[in-house]
Formats: sequence, structure tokens, C-alpha cells
Amino acid sequence: LDLDRGSPNGSVVIVNWGAFYKPDEVVAKCAPANLHWLQEALPKALVVFRTSNMAHLNCERYTEPDNVLRDPAPNPHRPGWNWDKFPLQRTIWIDEITNHRPGMLYLDILALSAKRPDQHPGRGDCLHYCIPGPLETWVRLTFSILAYIEDYTRQRLGDHQNS
Repeated sequence: LDLDRGSPNGSVVIVNWGAFYKPDEVVAKCAPANLHWLQEALPKALVVFRTSNMAHLNCERYTEPDNVLRDPAPNPHRPGWNWDKFPLQRTIWIDEITNHRPGMLYLDILALSAKRPDQHPGRGDCLHYCIPGPLETWVRLTFSILAYIEDYTRQRLGDHQNS
């Protein structure tokens, strides 16, 4: 994959904030600082930010996909996990990328993940996922993005060479 960014290998960096809650004001400071650092440290790389997945309260009771897009609920047994705050923090990152980081992309998996409460391992773990499941879909989406960029870049280069 050559993204015509001057890098001999067409470097792609995929980053994620993860499911470890920090106060919103910390995220609001970290998002621009971390993305700026990536742009400075890897100026020729394509940076793709993948949003975090959604946890599901009482995931053990689901045996099939849930087609209702629900807001994440706080976990009353683990209130410090702050599952209900993930969507706002996702918005902070996406706003930073779309408004201040041209050339960076994001892959938003929140809504996709929200519909799969049945794919958690259970036994109290309603955040992580089993394979096969949503993880494989995230990988396929990432490869689709990269294939699209490769095709788009080839077409643009071909158009410039023919003009």
C-alpha cells in the first residue's frame, strides 16, 4: 500500500483511546496533544483513529443481536467504569480529527458494537468481545478503508499522469 505520502512503505498507524475512563477535561486535553504528537512524529503516515466499543449491562441475557440502538448504561456494580461516558469521549476525539487534523481518518465502531451484546464472553465481562464477532468486522472495515484509499490514490495518480 503506497499512500503517496512520501513514505517508502506507506505507513499506516491505527490508534484507539481504549475503554479506560479519564475525566472529560483530561480527554479534551489529551486528544489534541496525542494527535499532534503523532502528526509530528510520523508526518508521512496515515493515522486512523478507531473509536472504542460499547459495553452492555447484563450482556449475559442476550442470545442474539439487539437491533435497538441503546444508550450505554452505567454499570451499577462498577460505577467507576463509566461506560455511559464513552460516547461523549468518542465525540471529543472525532471532533478533534474532523475539525483540526486534516489527513487523519476515524473508524467509528460504536453503533456497530452497540448492536452485539450477545458477543461478549459473559461471566461479568460485558466490555470485551469473543471471536468470531465484532472484532473481525472491525478488521474488515479497516482493510476496506485501506483498499479504498489505495484505489483512490491510484486513480488520482493515474489522472495526474494522463493530464
